[in-house]
Amino acid sequence: MKITHRWFHCVLLLIALVLLGHASVFSAAPHSDILGSVWQESENGFSGVWTRRGTSDVFDAVWDNVNGRQVTAVLTMTWTGSDTVSIYRQDTSDSLEVDYTATIGRDGSVTGSGKIRSTGFTYNWTASVQGNKERPVSDILGSVWQESENGWSGVWTRRGTSDVFDAVWTLNGRQVTAVLTMTRTGAGTVSIYRQDTRDNLEVDYTATIGGDGSVTGSGKIRNSEFTYNWTASVQ
Repeated sequence: MKITHRWFHCVLLLIALVLLGHASVFSAAPHSDILGSVWQESENGFSGVWTRRGTSDVFDAVWDNVNGRQVTAVLTMTWTGSDTVSIYRQDTSDSLEVDYTATIGRDGSVTGSGKIRSTGFTYNWTASVQGNKERPVSDILGSVWQESENGWSGVWTRRGTSDVFDAVWTLNGRQVTAVLTMTRTGAGTVSIYRQDTRDNLEVDYTATIGGDGSVTGSGKIRNSEFTYNWTASVQ
């Protein structure tokens, strides 16, 4: 009986290690990789330089306008998604407080909005991140996708670390196979081209991959232009 228990615990440990390994494949690179070191920002006629404190989420910001006026502030960033942050601004030269939202593109471009707490005034702003590291596609593509579309259950298996997957769908004993090629279109989005291996069916998919590995998307059959929604989970 002791041997059986010992064997059982060993199996559980191996399963945990395998799952942990899969998780590390599709998890995004550390957020710090895309926060960079310096942001060149523009808002309401002011040109700002946001300088990061080491590898923290805190930045020291300085803005200048054409009239020579200078404003300084401390910014604290909080991650709200795989490529989005909220930013709290506390001016050091006065009591101004601003809440920013920001979306960081794979190329380091940033778009966002700001809201002044005291007045409720809102505005748009843009920035570019310097010293950031693009997250490779492989970080979020994982190794296997469990997918569902139009009643079919699909398993998409990746070829090594490439952008190509072999897909198999089943429904009521029927089976369909295809080759899928993925192309990164954004920080958490991909386009997917599907070519069935048994007929000439071609489908263009779009997909948004969440930080938890959940996927939502749409598909469009080329020859009929029929469109539909689908979901998946990345393992």
